Amino acid sequence: MRGISILFIVLLFLPPSLCALPPKVDPQTGRIRVLFIGDPFLAPGYPTAALVEDPKIQLTRIEAEIGYKNPALGYERMQRFLRLYLPRSEKDLLDHYDEVIITAIRSCDLRTEFQEWVKRAVEEHGFGFLMSDDPTSFGGAVTVWTTGPPWDDTPVGSILPVYQTDHSEWRDHNFRIKPKIPNPITDGIPWKKMPRIWSHNRPSPKDGATVLAVTTDETVATDPKNMPVLIYWDIGNGRSLAFVWDWGGNGVVPFYRWEYWKDVIARLVYYPVRATIPPDLSLIHI
Repeated sequence: MRGISILFIVLLFLPPSLCALPPKVDPQTGRIRVLFIGDPFLAPGYPTAALVEDPKIQLTRIEAEIGYKNPALGYERMQRFLRLYLPRSEKDLLDHYDEVIITAIRSCDLRTEFQEWVKRAVEEHGFGFLMSDDPTSFGGAVTVWTTGPPWDDTPVGSILPVYQTDHSEWRDHNFRIKPKIPNPITDGIPWKKMPRIWSHNRPSPKDGATVLAVTTDETVATDPKNMPVLIYWDIGNGRSLAFVWDWGGNGVVPFYRWEYWKDVIARLVYYPVRATIPPDLSLIHI
């Protein structure tokens, strides 16, 4: 009995990241309830179709990039979408979602109060979080589209596993992905056959973050090699993932013709909530 008591005390004081936390999913349906803010367009050249079709994912879309995608529609309409469709309270966020995706939106466009809800949802309630690249993501590359501040010094930035000091533009510097260590996202995917992709930003991993994959086959001779492209960390009770690839727009359409693109996108959503990713790709390959 004394040994059991000591074990209990040890487990009680272990950091959450060292404990086997269960998947963060809807307790009723087992589905991952995802709030996707930014560029969840149901159009060729965007990842949204994979999320809509996946039976384990329940997707809520907020097209918050609309002010940049079509300036004629205007900044005010983008703000209207955010007012209408963002959760109205922290309880609303916690009760109806398991994961938040933010990409292709400036940090100044999401009110600080909502960002604080997301931060607490991850750290205290075990939410998953994912940010993919865009001119406005991470540190914010200096482009004609980017006028807002970077994410680094925001509540959302504090849960990201990366930070950025260099705001150079890397558009059209193409690369492929090379796994750095075995992990559920990259295992079994034939990365050497994937179409090349690119990103605007080159953020750096924070202390304590884990680099899962790096760039390879860079097309510009002067590009730095083996740059982190897939980075995560466990923070509090949750998990945050950074994918340094601009996954939306005409420039990445070849990726969405690749046989394995839906598998990759689904894994990016499964991993932050600790949902099981079958190691045998043939079991889920669409």
